[in-house]
Amino acid sequence: MDEVFRERVHDAWVPRVVGEIGWPGPMALTDLQFLRSHTEHSIKMTVIGPLTAACRMSNEYYQDEEALGLALAKAINQELRSLDQEGVDIIQLDEPDFHFRPDQATKWGARALDIAFDGISTTKVVHCCYGYATVGGKRADSIYGEILAEIARSKADQISIEYEQPRHTAEILEKLGHSSVILGVLDLGSKEIESVEHITHRIHEALEVVPLDRLHLAPDCGMWFVPRDIAFGKIRNMALAADQVRSKFGV
Repeated sequence: MDEVFRERVHDAWVPRVVGEIGWPGPMALTDLQFLRSHTEHSIKMTVIGPLTAACRMSNEYYQDEEALGLALAKAINQELRSLDQEGVDIIQLDEPDFHFRPDQATKWGARALDIAFDGISTTKVVHCCYGYATVGGKRADSIYGEILAEIARSKADQISIEYEQPRHTAEILEKLGHSSVILGVLDLGSKEIESVEHITHRIHEALEVVPLDRLHLAPDCGMWFVPRDIAFGKIRNMALAADQVRSKFGV
């Protein structure tokens, strides 16, 4: 465990694992059912990924983090199956600790994702970022690209990445192989509303690496830190930029 991570979790309260991991039953299913009763649009449900869960627990039972993570992956798989059977359109596993714990991610991360996704028929997404927008001083680093390559080895259909705030360039998208990309095109650490022109420019840069049919847009994550009016402006311009690109390509 590196010193940065040690410092970050030094005073954190975390769950203790004192016995075998099991699945007591659906946790997110009622949320999906509630949302489905209020919309006819596509629904995405998000669940914590096995590696991130394992790295944020006090392991007092399993021999190491890998054993704990694989056990969690089996339990998470049961949760995902319940959502899949209910007809969810997209399932996303959030895995920020792929980036924070590359020592574990490169060792067993992709295997854990595959266990969690086993038997899931709907669209499968993995999201990996630098942490919430309130984390200051984000800078693009080479480790992030290597971790994305690890995720691309899994059964995930799409990979959701943080792109704008750390100021990544399109070269990093080459790490994602043939996976579809969900591109985080908004800087949620800034109250400045990105212009439609800026977002469109970033999309066209990405299209030099990723084909149009495999590129999707997203704000990244954690928009509850952004004032409502600013969040609305950012999302609106992202939608307008997407419309412009679709119009240009006739889709």
